Amino acid sequence: MIGSATAFHILFGISLWQGALITITDSFLFLLIHYYGVRKLEAFFLFLISVMGLCFCLNMVKSDPDYG
Repeated sequence: MIGSATAFHILFGISLWQGALITITDSFLFLLIHYYGVRKLEAFFLFLISVMGLCFCLNMVKSDPDYG
């Protein structure tokens, strides 16, 4: 929890208390989703990974690198 709060502080300037609350909230969210089944938790992580991949592709196209 302290590591995540510190990372939020460094990356986004969020106070340590707010970072800790965000970390606690997402931990309980994962536990709640797991309560409804492992498949739903896996689907949630698949969604998060898909969003990361989509953002990576959009940034790649937007930056217009020299492919040659």
